[in-house]
Amino acid sequence: MRGGDACVAPSAGMTGGCYNIPPGYHPPPTGLSAMLDTPHSRHHGKSIASLILEVAMIVVGVFLGLAAEQWREGRHEHEVALASLRNFRTEIVTNQAQITGVRSYHQGLARNLQKFTEESGSHTLQRFLKDVQFQGMRTVDLEHTAWDLALATQALSYMKPDMAYAISRLYTRQQGFQNLENSFMQSAFTPNTFADTSNTVGLTISMMAYMGDVNLQEPGLLKAYAVMVPKLDSALGDHARAHVARVASSGGTK
Repeated sequence: MRGGDACVAPSAGMTGGCYNIPPGYHPPPTGLSAMLDTPHSRHHGKSIASLILEVAMIVVGVFLGLAAEQWREGRHEHEVALASLRNFRTEIVTNQAQITGVRSYHQGLARNLQKFTEESGSHTLQRFLKDVQFQGMRTVDLEHTAWDLALATQALSYMKPDMAYAISRLYTRQQGFQNLENSFMQSAFTPNTFADTSNTVGLTISMMAYMGDVNLQEPGLLKAYAVMVPKLDSALGDHARAHVARVASSGGTK
């Protein structure tokens, strides 16, 4: 503003008069201008940039946190599935060995029972024990701890669907065989089974029917075990390779 005299007319609360305004004088802002002319408004552009940067950093932080959590969950699921596959393999090999160990006896028992029923003469308990060469039923107590643990840890849901289905099908078949054994033992052998030692024909016929089922199901289970073990080995190899790849992608963190 130019210097010079400025006159103000009288108004309410003010007296009129003329004033000398020095050169370069700028009156202070009033009203809306005073509200807008603040340090905050002068740095408004800088504040927006800072806000955008802060929001971006928060978004990146949240994303990295979610990614890290997802990686931890994936690692946990991998470890649970891997441990479960190892348990299944160990347990299946154990059950396979148990059935293999009684196959010869069960086959011979079935033949001897058939022969005994076809023989003439009395079928006393003493003769039964001698001719049949009976040494008990030699049932197998198939292990299922790996299955129970997999259900408790939800390990099957961390495996490939076809592998989980194959394992479930095998253990269902195994449980059916176990139920057959348990049902026969509970019904055939009671405190009165050998009450009449003079006639064992009824017991012999029951045992023949049971051994017929056993000698059908045991080979089937052995075949199923033989198929499953290589599948488990392949799945364990896949998990090992996936673990190596995961470690490599994470910079060597195990």
